[in-house]
Amino acid sequence: KSPLAPMALYRVAFNAERFFDFDKAVRSYLLLVDRYNESGDRENSLLRAAVIQENLQDYERAAATFVRFSNEYSNSEQALESAYQAVRIYEKMGDFNRQVRAFNDFRARFGNDPRATPMVLEGLDKIATHYYKERRDMRRARKAYQDVVNESISRGVSPGSVNARYPAKASFFMAEIDFVDWDKIQLRGKLKAQEQALKRKLEGAQKLRARYEAVYEYLSLEWTMAAGYRQANIKQRFATALYDADVPFPEDSEEYFMYKVQLEDIAVPLEDEAVEDYEAVIRQAREKRIVNEWTKKVLNELNKYKPVEYPLFHEEKTALTEETLTPLSPLTPAIINGDDPGVDEQGTGGGGLGDEDIDE
Repeated sequence: KSPLAPMALYRVAFNAERFFDFDKAVRSYLLLVDRYNESGDRENSLLRAAVIQENLQDYERAAATFVRFSNEYSNSEQALESAYQAVRIYEKMGDFNRQVRAFNDFRARFGNDPRATPMVLEGLDKIATHYYKERRDMRRARKAYQDVVNESISRGVSPGSVNARYPAKASFFMAEIDFVDWDKIQLRGKLKAQEQALKRKLEGAQKLRARYEAVYEYLSLEWTMAAGYRQANIKQRFATALYDADVPFPEDSEEYFMYKVQLEDIAVPLEDEAVEDYEAVIRQAREKRIVNEWTKKVLNELNKYKPVEYPLFHEEKTALTEETLTPLSPLTPAIINGDDPGVDEQGTGGGGLGDEDIDE
């Protein structure tokens, strides 16, 4: 009942954390939270407990504690980030259903806050990516990626901004879904069937290249590289389809050789254009000092045509861009150097986590 008891308990928790007894630290922080509602250290203790639980990979309890913090301290500057941290934790756990529920709860409570824009877009992107990569459910993936684009428009995301990477990625992968179907079109069967397939192949290529070109408008370097790769790759894949086409004439006949020559007359210039386009992508990547998944794909293709100029064993220097980095959570705990962030020189309770408590 002593008025000094909350401060003493906070000292116990803080020193346990300082000396790496994290289980005791969590127990003590949460005991203070549950026992002393009026303590000035209560808010800080609840948040520190959540951060430690996550670092201990006690994800179930960490997610619950972050949500509890966002509910009990909804006016705190950390409330928004705490609510979204639960989304990230459920993703780590591989619990997609709870990840979606936590995201929907976050969006309902904080979605109108301008600070929530990157989190809302990231959350929508995570859902779309899950459908695309994990479930291979292209119908839901397309709808989810379209949600990212629509949300970006409604929030006024400007080209070239950090957040522009989300609609750029979404636009790219919506085109990728259709690219897979287009790439399956092969020139098979009799002449009439091949003429129809060739027409669909040509029309589809024109539409796809236009859609990938639209990705450039977002001015997101990573996805500009991706779109550039795929635009060149469409020409290359088209040429490959022509080389692999059935010849609907008897082998060794004059028609057989004429048909092969006609196909090659179309394929060779396409392949040459693809190589030129690949080289244009690499030039831009080197000017911007970018190395990522897409530039490596470009180099792999160029190596097939010009192995001396584009050797695969040469690793280009990587320059990380903001488009390829995952934002660090502001709830990342600081390395404690002996300073007590929760108690001032007079021994009174501190407030929430300040700059000295978190790694911005």
